[in-house]
Amino acid sequence: MQAGFFKRICAYLIDIFIINAIIFLVTTSINTTNDYQEKLSELTEKYATKEVAYQEFIEEYNELSYKVQKNNYIYYSVELIITIGYFIVFQTLNKGQTLGKKLLKLRVVSNEEKEVNFKNIILRSIFLYSILPLLVTVTTIKFLNMKTYINIYSIVTSIETMFLILTFGFIIYRKDKRGLHDIMANTKVISE
Repeated sequence: MQAGFFKRICAYLIDIFIINAIIFLVTTSINTTNDYQEKLSELTEKYATKEVAYQEFIEEYNELSYKVQKNNYIYYSVELIITIGYFIVFQTLNKGQTLGKKLLKLRVVSNEEKEVNFKNIILRSIFLYSILPLLVTVTTIKFLNMKTYINIYSIVTSIETMFLILTFGFIIYRKDKRGLHDIMANTKVISE
Protein backbone atom coordinates (compact mmCIF):
# COMPACT_ATOMS: atom_id res chain seq x y z
CA MET A 1 0.00 0.00 0.00
CA GLN A 2 1.32 3.44 -0.95
CA ALA A 3 2.31 5.64 1.97
CA GLY A 4 0.40 8.92 2.34
CA PHE A 5 1.83 12.42 2.39
CA PHE A 6 1.41 13.16 6.10
CA LYS A 7 2.92 9.88 7.23
CA ARG A 8 5.88 10.46 4.93
CA ILE A 9 6.32 14.04 6.16
CA CYS A 10 6.28 12.84 9.78
CA ALA A 11 8.97 10.24 8.99
CA TYR A 12 10.99 12.93 7.19
CA LEU A 13 10.74 15.29 10.18
CA ILE A 14 11.74 12.51 12.59
CA ASP A 15 14.77 11.75 10.40
CA ILE A 16 15.74 15.43 10.18
CA PHE A 17 15.50 15.69 13.98
CA ILE A 18 17.65 12.55 14.41
CA ILE A 19 20.29 13.63 11.89
CA ASN A 20 20.50 17.13 13.39
CA ALA A 21 20.90 15.64 16.87
CA ILE A 22 23.69 13.35 15.62
CA ILE A 23 25.41 16.23 13.83
CA PHE A 24 25.11 18.40 16.95
CA LEU A 25 26.59 15.69 19.20
CA VAL A 26 29.47 14.95 16.83
CA THR A 27 30.32 18.56 16.01
CA THR A 28 30.05 20.13 19.47
CA SER A 29 33.79 19.70 19.84
CA ILE A 30 34.39 21.54 16.57
CA ASN A 31 34.65 25.23 17.36
CA THR A 32 32.69 26.93 14.59
CA THR A 33 32.32 30.32 16.24
CA ASN A 34 34.49 33.04 14.84
CA ASP A 35 34.75 36.79 14.43
CA TYR A 36 32.97 36.66 11.08
CA GLN A 37 29.78 35.30 12.63
CA GLU A 38 29.84 38.10 15.19
CA LYS A 39 30.38 40.68 12.42
CA LEU A 40 27.51 39.11 10.47
CA SER A 41 25.20 39.58 13.46
CA GLU A 42 26.33 43.18 13.88
CA LEU A 43 25.76 43.86 10.19
CA THR A 44 22.26 42.40 10.35
CA GLU A 45 21.47 44.60 13.36
CA LYS A 46 22.76 47.69 11.52
CA TYR A 47 20.61 46.85 8.52
CA ALA A 48 17.54 46.30 10.73
CA THR A 49 18.03 49.75 12.29
CA LYS A 50 18.67 51.27 8.84
CA GLU A 51 22.27 52.25 9.64
CA VAL A 52 23.39 50.39 6.51
CA ALA A 53 21.91 50.72 3.01
CA TYR A 54 20.60 47.63 1.20
CA GLN A 55 23.39 47.43 -1.39
CA GLU A 56 26.12 47.81 1.22
CA PHE A 57 24.38 45.21 3.39
CA ILE A 58 24.23 42.68 0.53
CA GLU A 59 27.89 43.14 -0.39
CA GLU A 60 29.14 42.85 3.19
CA TYR A 61 26.71 40.02 3.97
CA ASN A 62 27.93 37.94 1.01
CA GLU A 63 31.57 38.49 1.94
CA LEU A 64 31.04 37.64 5.61
CA SER A 65 28.88 34.60 4.79
CA TYR A 66 31.58 33.32 2.48
CA LYS A 67 34.20 33.72 5.21
CA VAL A 68 31.96 32.00 7.78
CA GLN A 69 31.42 29.06 5.44
CA LYS A 70 35.10 28.89 4.58
CA ASN A 71 35.99 28.78 8.30
CA ASN A 72 33.37 26.06 8.88
CA TYR A 73 34.83 23.73 6.25
CA ILE A 74 35.48 20.92 8.75
CA TYR A 75 31.97 21.25 10.19
CA TYR A 76 30.40 21.00 6.72
CA SER A 77 32.61 18.01 5.88
CA VAL A 78 31.48 16.19 9.02
CA GLU A 79 27.86 17.14 8.32
CA LEU A 80 28.15 15.74 4.77
CA ILE A 81 29.68 12.47 5.97
CA ILE A 82 27.00 11.98 8.64
CA THR A 83 24.18 12.87 6.23
CA ILE A 84 25.45 10.43 3.58
CA GLY A 85 26.03 7.80 6.25
CA TYR A 86 22.49 8.08 7.62
CA PHE A 87 20.36 8.74 4.56
CA ILE A 88 22.28 6.67 2.02
CA VAL A 89 24.40 3.98 3.70
CA PHE A 90 22.16 3.27 6.72
CA GLN A 91 18.99 3.35 4.61
CA THR A 92 20.51 0.99 2.02
CA LEU A 93 21.76 -1.46 4.66
CA ASN A 94 18.38 -1.23 6.41
CA LYS A 95 16.51 -2.29 3.26
CA GLY A 96 14.96 1.10 2.49
CA GLN A 97 14.26 2.29 6.01
CA THR A 98 15.61 5.12 8.10
CA LEU A 99 14.69 5.32 11.78
CA GLY A 100 11.79 7.68 10.96
CA LYS A 101 10.46 5.28 8.34
CA LYS A 102 10.93 2.31 10.67
CA LEU A 103 8.97 4.06 13.47
CA LEU A 104 6.09 4.84 11.10
CA LYS A 105 6.30 1.46 9.35
CA LEU A 106 7.29 2.85 5.97
CA ARG A 107 9.77 1.39 3.50
CA VAL A 108 11.33 2.53 0.24
CA VAL A 109 11.06 -0.15 -2.43
CA SER A 110 11.62 -0.29 -6.16
CA ASN A 111 8.61 0.20 -8.45
CA GLU A 112 8.43 -3.57 -8.78
CA GLU A 113 8.26 -3.70 -4.96
CA LYS A 114 11.69 -5.31 -4.74
CA GLU A 115 14.42 -4.26 -2.33
CA VAL A 116 16.07 -0.95 -3.25
CA ASN A 117 19.75 -0.83 -4.09
CA PHE A 118 22.49 1.69 -3.39
CA LYS A 119 21.93 3.50 -6.72
CA ASN A 120 18.20 3.94 -6.01
CA ILE A 121 18.90 5.42 -2.58
CA ILE A 122 21.58 7.80 -3.90
CA LEU A 123 19.29 9.10 -6.66
CA ARG A 124 16.36 9.71 -4.32
CA SER A 125 18.51 11.23 -1.54
CA ILE A 126 20.77 13.70 -3.37
CA PHE A 127 18.26 16.60 -3.36
CA LEU A 128 15.85 15.45 -0.69
CA TYR A 129 18.34 15.66 2.18
CA SER A 130 20.48 18.64 1.08
CA ILE A 131 23.36 16.39 0.11
CA LEU A 132 24.03 18.25 -3.15
CA PRO A 133 24.42 21.72 -1.55
CA LEU A 134 26.64 20.23 1.17
CA LEU A 135 28.72 18.46 -1.48
CA VAL A 136 29.07 21.71 -3.43
CA THR A 137 30.10 23.57 -0.27
CA VAL A 138 32.70 21.01 0.76
CA THR A 139 34.20 20.57 -2.71
CA THR A 140 34.26 24.22 -3.78
CA ILE A 141 34.58 26.53 -0.77
CA LYS A 142 38.33 25.98 -0.47
CA PHE A 143 39.09 26.39 -4.17
CA LEU A 144 36.79 29.04 -5.64
CA ASN A 145 36.74 32.77 -5.14
CA MET A 146 33.79 34.31 -3.31
CA LYS A 147 31.79 35.43 -6.34
CA THR A 148 32.07 32.11 -8.18
CA TYR A 149 31.28 30.12 -5.05
CA ILE A 150 28.21 32.22 -4.21
CA ASN A 151 26.90 31.97 -7.78
CA ILE A 152 27.30 28.19 -7.89
CA TYR A 153 25.89 27.72 -4.39
CA SER A 154 22.90 29.96 -5.19
CA ILE A 155 22.11 27.99 -8.34
CA VAL A 156 22.36 24.65 -6.53
CA THR A 157 20.18 25.74 -3.60
CA SER A 158 17.60 27.24 -6.00
CA ILE A 159 17.45 23.96 -7.91
CA GLU A 160 17.10 22.05 -4.64
CA THR A 161 14.28 24.34 -3.46
CA MET A 162 12.37 23.94 -6.74
CA PHE A 163 12.97 20.20 -6.59
CA LEU A 164 11.53 19.98 -3.06
CA ILE A 165 8.47 22.05 -3.96
CA LEU A 166 7.80 19.85 -6.98
CA THR A 167 8.40 16.71 -4.93
CA PHE A 168 5.90 17.71 -2.25
CA GLY A 169 3.40 18.66 -4.96
CA PHE A 170 3.85 15.30 -6.67
CA ILE A 171 3.36 13.39 -3.40
CA ILE A 172 0.22 15.36 -2.56
CA TYR A 173 -1.47 15.29 -5.98
CA ARG A 174 -0.32 12.11 -7.74
CA LYS A 175 -2.47 9.05 -7.26
CA ASP A 176 0.59 6.85 -6.77
CA LYS A 177 2.02 9.33 -4.16
CA ARG A 178 5.46 9.21 -5.79
CA GLY A 179 7.63 12.30 -5.47
CA LEU A 180 9.99 13.56 -8.14
CA HIS A 181 12.85 11.83 -6.31
CA ASP A 182 10.91 8.54 -6.45
CA ILE A 183 10.31 8.93 -10.18
CA MET A 184 14.02 9.68 -10.79
CA ALA A 185 15.12 6.69 -8.69
CA ASN A 186 12.35 4.32 -9.83
CA THR A 187 11.18 3.87 -6.25
CA LYS A 188 8.08 4.28 -4.10
CA VAL A 189 7.34 4.42 -0.39
CA ILE A 190 4.98 1.81 1.00
CA SER A 191 3.27 1.26 4.35
CA GLU A 192 4.07 -2.08 5.89
